Order: sequence, then structure tokens, then C-alpha cells
Amino acid sequence: MNRTFSRLALFFSITTLAACDKPTMPTETRPATFQITNTESFARASADGVGSIGNFRVKPAPEDDGAIHVVVGDALTVNASDYRASYPGATLYLIANWGDGGGNQRVGCGPCRLTHAYDVPGRYKLEMTVDDGITPPVSAQSPETHVVTVVVTGIPEKPEPAAPIIIPGGRPSATWSTISIACTPLTTTVVMRVTDPDGDASLFTVGITGGTLTSAPSGGPVPSGGTFTINFTGTVGLNVVRVELVDEQGLASQPIVRFGPSATCGGQILQIFG
Repeated sequence: MNRTFSRLALFFSITTLAACDKPTMPTETRPATFQITNTESFARASADGVGSIGNFRVKPAPEDDGAIHVVVGDALTVNASDYRASYPGATLYLIANWGDGGGNQRVGCGPCRLTHAYDVPGRYKLEMTVDDGITPPVSAQSPETHVVTVVVTGIPEKPEPAAPIIIPGGRPSATWSTISIACTPLTTTVVMRVTDPDGDASLFTVGITGGTLTSAPSGGPVPSGGTFTINFTGTVGLNVVRVELVDEQGLASQPIVRFGPSATCGGQILQIFG
């Protein structure tokens, strides 16, 4: 009997080992462990601008500060094609959250690649995840996620067209010749002299701030070297006289301060542009 029992025990042991040597495939009622492996190692940044963050490939590659730097509108590509599933038949998924409020973007592998462009400058947190897409209880595998900062800068502004070069002396100008003021009631007379480098005559326009003009607001043409008279009733405080000229070639003056602001009398402060 002991010999029979020994033979049965030996048979049972052999049968058990054979069964363990050939495990059955997992089912939805029998959770399986899922594992992914990286089949290729590579440098942080390669000659073609591709770099790595964890086991993800990214283009452009991270810079020395560890962040990815792109310009508004430029493409940023994430690639997880180096991942392989150790569980037969499982499909890997690449999931990217670009951090700009658009939510998750998901694609199956392959191509296992996602591309995005940012519309607004700023700093963003890019989350890259690779997952088998199988939900528990079939798989208890946690997705693998890496996070990186993306620094987005604006498109350099195009320089404004250069302003035409103004050659000094080509435009007419006016400056005061005499100023006369009756302190009560601030009756003011200003004689202006016109100068034009080309000898052209000029039309004039007069504007007054802080007083009432009593002479013609415009006139001419006044020859270069000639004068015209401005009359106005001033007020207490700042009175500004502005003279603008246009010569026979259509060139306009560029008025600058010719007098003041200076106190005259009766509380008036006078300033003249011509």
C-alpha cells in the first residue's frame, strides 16, 4: 500500500509541474499583470532635434533648463512608438494633455504620435501618458505618465516700415518776430516770420488754445522772409499759439516751440509753436 501511495504522490507532483509550465491566458474574471518595455535607448537630444523625456520621444528636444521651447504656431510632436506591450493582443494608446485647456488627445499605437501647436505665449504643463486601454479587472496596470514644461514664446513682431528720412532745411518754418501785449484785457499781437530753404512761399494756419483769435485763422501765400500778424485776446493762464505752414511744393512745417511757456502780464502764460 505504501508503494501505491508513493506512486500516486509522484504522479500528482509531475502533473502539477506540467500544468504550471503552461499557464492559461487571463480572462475578465482573472486579472493579469500588464508590463511595457522600451526596446531602444537613445540620447537626450539627437542631431535631428528629437529628444527624450522618460521613454517618450519629443520634438523639439528639451533644452538645458529641462523645458521644451517652441514659438506660437510651431509644431510640438510626442511619439511613444518605442513602447511594446508584453501582453499579447493588447493595444497601446498615447494620451497627451497639452495644458492649454483643450483636454486629452488620444491616439492608438501606431502611429503612436501626436502633434500640437500653441496659440498663445506662456508656460504650459504637458502630460504624456502611454496606456494599454484595458480597464480593471482584466488589468491592474497603471498608465505611465511623464510631465514636462513647455515654454511658448510669441512670434517676433515684424519691424514697422522705416519712416522717410527728413532732410533738415527742406521744410518751411515760422518763428516770432515781435510780441506785443496790452495787459488789460490781454490783447496780444504776434508777428511771425516765414522761412523756406528753397525760397518757396507758404500758406499758414493758426490755432489758439486758451484765448480767442481775432485775426484770420489762415492766409498766404507768404514769401520766404515775409511776415504775417496774429491777433488774439488772451486769458489768465496758459495761452498756446500754433502756426502750421505748407510751401509751394506741398511740404508741411514741423512746428516746434519758438517761445515759452513764459509769463507775460495780467496772469497770462504764453507759448508759441512755429
